[in-house]
Amino acid sequence: MKTMRDLENLITERGYNLLSFSAYIDVPQTTIYNLFRRNKDMENASFRVYRAIAKGLDMTSDELYEWMHS
Repeated sequence: MKTMRDLENLITERGYNLLSFSAYIDVPQTTIYNLFRRNKDMENASFRVYRAIAKGLDMTSDELYEWMHS
């Protein structure tokens, strides 16, 4: 199972940092910060945020779920 750190590394590999990624996917910086730095668990993300992250990574929600659980 992947961690939030793995997801952050994937975002970085795609050429973003958390700040620029939050702008790209149109999710508030505080939401991304809380998800990656405080909660550290995608299970705590709302579906809207989860879907935005997946879309920003050119994945479907199901593909992101599969990646996170591989």
